[in-house]
Amino acid sequence: MSKEHAALNWTGEQWTIRDLNSRNGTFVDGRRLGSGERGIIAAGTQLGFGTSERWVCSDASPPQLSATTADDQEPIIVSGQQSLAIYAGEELLASVSRDIQGRWVLEREEEVTYVRSGETHSIGGRPWQLRLPEVSATTDVSDGVRTVTATRLRLLVAEDGTVHAQAHVQGEVIDLRRRGHHALLLGLARLRKADQAAGKSDFDAGWINYRKLQDLLDCTRNLINVNVHRARKQFEEHEFIDAGCLIERKQHTGKLRLGVSEVEILSES
Repeated sequence: MSKEHAALNWTGEQWTIRDLNSRNGTFVDGRRLGSGERGIIAAGTQLGFGTSERWVCSDASPPQLSATTADDQEPIIVSGQQSLAIYAGEELLASVSRDIQGRWVLEREEEVTYVRSGETHSIGGRPWQLRLPEVSATTDVSDGVRTVTATRLRLLVAEDGTVHAQAHVQGEVIDLRRRGHHALLLGLARLRKADQAAGKSDFDAGWINYRKLQDLLDCTRNLINVNVHRARKQFEEHEFIDAGCLIERKQHTGKLRLGVSEVEILSES
Protein backbone atom coordinates (compact mmCIF):
# COMPACT_ATOMS: atom_id res chain seq x y z
CA MET A 1 0.00 0.00 0.00
CA SER A 2 1.19 3.53 -0.74
CA LYS A 3 2.64 5.63 2.10
CA GLU A 4 -0.01 8.32 1.48
CA HIS A 5 -2.95 6.48 -0.01
CA ALA A 6 -5.89 8.90 0.17
CA ALA A 7 -6.92 12.19 1.76
CA LEU A 8 -10.11 12.99 3.66
CA ASN A 9 -11.50 16.52 3.54
CA TRP A 10 -14.46 18.43 4.99
CA THR A 11 -15.81 20.89 2.38
CA GLY A 12 -18.06 22.82 4.75
CA GLU A 13 -21.04 20.73 3.68
CA GLN A 14 -19.82 17.14 3.33
CA TRP A 15 -16.87 14.77 3.66
CA THR A 16 -14.91 13.80 0.56
CA ILE A 17 -12.07 11.37 -0.11
CA ARG A 18 -9.42 11.84 -2.81
CA ASP A 19 -7.13 9.16 -4.16
CA LEU A 20 -3.46 10.22 -4.01
CA ASN A 21 -2.23 8.26 -7.02
CA SER A 22 -2.26 5.06 -4.97
CA ARG A 23 -0.94 1.81 -6.40
CA ASN A 24 -3.80 -0.42 -5.29
CA GLY A 25 -6.69 2.01 -5.53
CA THR A 26 -9.19 3.78 -3.31
CA PHE A 27 -12.73 2.38 -3.45
CA VAL A 28 -16.00 4.14 -2.58
CA ASP A 29 -18.99 1.79 -2.39
CA GLY A 30 -17.08 -0.70 -4.51
CA ARG A 31 -16.06 1.74 -7.25
CA ARG A 32 -12.40 2.55 -7.71
CA LEU A 33 -11.58 6.26 -7.83
CA GLY A 34 -9.29 7.57 -10.53
CA SER A 35 -6.02 9.20 -9.48
CA GLY A 36 -6.90 12.57 -7.93
CA GLU A 37 -10.62 11.87 -8.18
CA ARG A 38 -12.83 12.80 -5.24
CA GLY A 39 -15.65 10.69 -3.86
CA ILE A 40 -18.40 11.77 -1.47
CA ILE A 41 -18.65 10.11 1.94
CA ALA A 42 -21.93 9.83 3.83
CA ALA A 43 -23.08 7.68 6.73
CA GLY A 44 -23.10 4.10 5.46
CA THR A 45 -20.55 4.65 2.68
CA GLN A 46 -18.16 1.71 2.23
CA LEU A 47 -14.47 2.50 1.77
CA GLY A 48 -11.64 0.29 0.59
CA PHE A 49 -7.90 0.92 0.42
CA GLY A 50 -6.25 -1.59 -1.90
CA THR A 51 -7.33 -4.75 -0.07
CA SER A 52 -10.49 -6.79 0.22
CA GLU A 53 -11.12 -5.31 3.67
CA ARG A 54 -13.89 -2.71 3.72
CA TRP A 55 -14.57 0.13 6.14
CA VAL A 56 -18.05 1.58 6.73
CA CYS A 57 -18.56 5.23 7.68
CA SER A 58 -20.78 5.24 10.76
CA ASP A 59 -20.90 9.01 11.33
CA ALA A 60 -20.58 11.75 8.72
CA SER A 61 -21.18 14.65 11.10
CA PRO A 62 -19.07 17.81 10.64
CA PRO A 63 -15.68 17.79 12.40
CA GLN A 64 -15.28 19.31 15.84
CA LEU A 65 -13.13 22.32 16.58
CA SER A 66 -9.78 21.64 18.24
CA ALA A 67 -6.79 23.50 19.66
CA THR A 68 -3.29 22.28 20.49
CA THR A 69 -0.34 23.70 22.38
CA ALA A 70 3.25 22.51 22.77
CA ASP A 71 3.11 23.12 26.52
CA ASP A 72 3.04 20.02 28.73
CA GLN A 73 0.43 21.52 31.04
CA GLU A 74 -3.01 20.03 30.53
CA PRO A 75 -5.82 22.57 30.13
CA ILE A 76 -9.47 21.57 29.93
CA ILE A 77 -10.87 21.83 26.41
CA VAL A 78 -14.62 21.69 25.73
CA SER A 79 -15.21 21.21 22.02
CA GLY A 80 -18.16 20.82 19.66
CA GLN A 81 -19.05 21.34 16.03
CA GLN A 82 -19.76 25.05 16.54
CA SER A 83 -17.75 26.04 19.58
CA LEU A 84 -14.52 25.56 21.50
CA ALA A 85 -13.61 26.59 25.04
CA ILE A 86 -10.25 26.47 26.81
CA TYR A 87 -10.25 26.46 30.61
CA ALA A 88 -7.51 26.70 33.24
CA GLY A 89 -9.26 25.23 36.25
CA GLU A 90 -12.54 27.13 36.52
CA GLU A 91 -11.25 30.13 34.56
CA LEU A 92 -12.35 30.38 30.95
CA LEU A 93 -9.28 31.56 29.04
CA ALA A 94 -10.82 31.74 25.58
CA SER A 95 -13.63 30.50 23.39
CA VAL A 96 -14.21 30.18 19.65
CA SER A 97 -17.60 30.34 17.93
CA ARG A 98 -19.18 31.58 14.72
CA ASP A 99 -20.70 35.03 14.36
CA ILE A 100 -23.87 35.92 12.44
CA GLN A 101 -21.87 36.08 9.17
CA GLY A 102 -20.39 32.61 9.67
CA ARG A 103 -16.88 33.78 10.57
CA TRP A 104 -14.89 32.10 13.33
CA VAL A 105 -14.41 34.42 16.31
CA LEU A 106 -11.85 34.01 19.10
CA GLU A 107 -12.96 35.65 22.36
CA ARG A 108 -10.41 36.30 25.13
CA GLU A 109 -11.79 38.24 28.10
CA GLU A 110 -13.13 41.36 26.34
CA GLU A 111 -11.07 40.93 23.16
CA VAL A 112 -12.68 39.72 19.91
CA THR A 113 -10.52 38.45 17.01
CA TYR A 114 -11.54 36.89 13.70
CA VAL A 115 -9.52 33.71 13.14
CA ARG A 116 -8.89 30.98 10.56
CA SER A 117 -7.94 27.33 10.82
CA GLY A 118 -4.22 26.74 11.27
CA GLU A 119 -3.53 30.11 12.89
CA THR A 120 -1.63 30.30 16.18
CA HIS A 121 -2.81 32.70 18.89
CA SER A 122 -1.63 33.47 22.41
CA ILE A 123 -4.10 32.18 24.99
CA GLY A 124 -3.26 32.30 28.68
CA GLY A 125 0.33 33.21 27.85
CA ARG A 126 0.87 30.17 25.61
CA PRO A 127 0.69 29.69 21.83
CA TRP A 128 -2.31 27.69 20.65
CA GLN A 129 -2.91 26.43 17.13
CA LEU A 130 -6.58 26.34 16.11
CA ARG A 131 -8.16 23.69 13.88
CA LEU A 132 -11.49 24.96 12.64
CA PRO A 133 -13.83 23.32 10.10
CA GLU A 134 -14.38 25.15 6.85
CA VAL A 135 -17.67 27.02 6.96
CA SER A 136 -20.07 26.64 4.06
CA ALA A 137 -20.68 29.88 2.18
CA THR A 138 -24.39 29.11 1.98
CA THR A 139 -26.64 27.60 4.61
CA ASP A 140 -29.89 25.79 3.90
CA VAL A 141 -32.50 27.37 6.15
CA SER A 142 -35.39 25.26 4.89
CA ASP A 143 -38.13 24.01 7.21
CA GLY A 144 -36.80 22.07 10.16
CA VAL A 145 -33.48 23.92 10.46
CA ARG A 146 -33.22 25.78 13.76
CA THR A 147 -31.61 29.21 13.82
CA VAL A 148 -31.15 31.60 16.72
CA THR A 149 -31.90 34.55 14.46
CA ALA A 150 -35.40 33.17 13.74
CA THR A 151 -36.14 32.29 17.37
CA ARG A 152 -38.57 33.83 19.82
CA LEU A 153 -37.20 33.40 23.33
CA ARG A 154 -39.55 33.04 26.29
CA LEU A 155 -38.10 33.53 29.78
CA LEU A 156 -40.20 32.45 32.76
CA VAL A 157 -38.93 34.04 35.97
CA ALA A 158 -39.71 32.32 39.28
CA GLU A 159 -40.15 34.11 42.61
CA ASP A 160 -36.63 33.06 43.65
CA GLY A 161 -35.18 34.68 40.51
CA THR A 162 -34.35 31.46 38.66
CA VAL A 163 -35.19 31.39 34.97
CA HIS A 164 -36.90 28.71 32.88
CA ALA A 165 -36.20 29.31 29.17
CA GLN A 166 -38.06 28.18 26.06
CA ALA A 167 -37.09 28.69 22.43
CA HIS A 168 -39.92 28.98 19.90
CA VAL A 169 -38.65 28.22 16.39
CA GLN A 170 -39.97 26.61 13.20
CA GLY A 171 -43.29 25.85 14.89
CA GLU A 172 -41.56 24.00 17.73
CA VAL A 173 -41.16 24.79 21.41
CA ILE A 174 -37.70 23.78 22.64
CA ASP A 175 -37.72 23.40 26.42
CA LEU A 176 -34.37 24.67 27.70
CA ARG A 177 -35.44 24.07 31.30
CA ARG A 178 -34.09 25.97 34.28
CA ARG A 179 -30.36 26.70 34.13
CA GLY A 180 -28.04 29.04 36.03
CA HIS A 181 -26.77 30.68 32.84
CA HIS A 182 -30.32 31.75 31.94
CA ALA A 183 -29.88 34.63 34.42
CA LEU A 184 -27.43 36.11 31.90
CA LEU A 185 -30.00 35.76 29.12
CA LEU A 186 -32.59 37.46 31.32
CA GLY A 187 -30.33 40.41 32.12
CA LEU A 188 -29.40 40.93 28.47
CA ALA A 189 -33.02 40.45 27.36
CA ARG A 190 -34.23 43.18 29.71
CA LEU A 191 -31.60 45.55 28.33
CA ARG A 192 -32.56 44.85 24.73
CA LYS A 193 -36.28 45.21 25.41
CA ALA A 194 -35.72 48.49 27.28
CA ASP A 195 -33.73 49.91 24.36
CA GLN A 196 -36.39 48.77 21.90
CA ALA A 197 -39.08 50.46 23.99
CA ALA A 198 -36.97 53.64 23.98
CA GLY A 199 -37.01 53.64 20.18
CA LYS A 200 -33.52 52.34 19.46
CA SER A 201 -33.02 50.40 16.24
CA ASP A 202 -32.37 46.65 16.26
CA PHE A 203 -28.79 47.43 15.24
CA ASP A 204 -28.20 49.56 18.37
CA ALA A 205 -30.47 47.93 20.96
CA GLY A 206 -29.19 45.90 23.87
CA TRP A 207 -25.43 46.56 23.90
CA ILE A 208 -23.66 46.82 27.27
CA ASN A 209 -20.02 46.80 28.35
CA TYR A 210 -18.59 44.22 30.73
CA ARG A 211 -18.15 46.48 33.73
CA LYS A 212 -21.78 47.59 33.69
CA LEU A 213 -22.97 44.03 33.11
CA GLN A 214 -20.90 42.82 36.06
CA ASP A 215 -22.58 45.43 38.26
CA LEU A 216 -26.02 44.57 36.86
CA LEU A 217 -25.65 40.83 37.47
CA ASP A 218 -23.40 41.16 40.55
CA CYS A 219 -20.89 38.65 39.20
CA THR A 220 -17.34 38.39 37.89
CA ARG A 221 -16.22 38.82 34.30
CA ASN A 222 -15.13 35.17 34.25
CA LEU A 223 -18.61 34.01 35.26
CA ILE A 224 -20.10 36.10 32.46
CA ASN A 225 -17.75 34.47 29.95
CA VAL A 226 -18.47 30.98 31.32
CA ASN A 227 -22.22 31.57 31.09
CA VAL A 228 -21.92 32.94 27.56
CA HIS A 229 -20.23 29.69 26.54
CA ARG A 230 -22.73 27.53 28.44
CA ALA A 231 -25.69 29.31 26.87
CA ARG A 232 -24.30 28.94 23.36
CA LYS A 233 -23.39 25.31 24.04
CA GLN A 234 -26.93 24.54 25.16
CA PHE A 235 -28.34 25.90 21.89
CA GLU A 236 -25.71 23.96 19.94
CA GLU A 237 -26.79 20.76 21.72
CA HIS A 238 -30.35 21.48 20.56
CA GLU A 239 -29.09 21.62 16.95
CA PHE A 240 -29.27 25.36 16.34
CA ILE A 241 -26.92 25.91 13.39
CA ASP A 242 -25.95 29.44 14.51
CA ALA A 243 -25.65 28.93 18.28
CA GLY A 244 -22.75 31.41 18.48
CA CYS A 245 -25.19 34.18 17.53
CA LEU A 246 -27.09 33.78 20.80
CA ILE A 247 -24.70 36.27 22.43
CA GLU A 248 -23.17 38.86 20.09
CA ARG A 249 -19.87 40.63 20.74
CA LYS A 250 -18.91 43.98 19.21
CA GLN A 251 -15.25 44.14 18.14
CA HIS A 252 -12.97 46.77 19.75
CA THR A 253 -15.66 47.91 22.21
CA GLY A 254 -15.83 45.26 24.95
CA LYS A 255 -19.61 45.23 24.50
CA LEU A 256 -22.01 42.32 24.16
CA ARG A 257 -25.74 41.76 23.84
CA LEU A 258 -28.43 39.11 23.41
CA GLY A 259 -28.63 38.09 19.76
CA VAL A 260 -32.36 37.34 19.86
CA SER A 261 -34.52 40.37 19.09
CA GLU A 262 -37.90 38.82 19.94
CA VAL A 263 -38.08 38.03 23.65
CA GLU A 264 -40.98 37.49 26.03
CA ILE A 265 -40.38 37.83 29.79
CA LEU A 266 -43.07 36.44 32.09
CA SER A 267 -43.49 35.72 35.78
CA GLU A 268 -43.73 31.99 36.37
CA SER A 269 -46.93 31.09 38.17
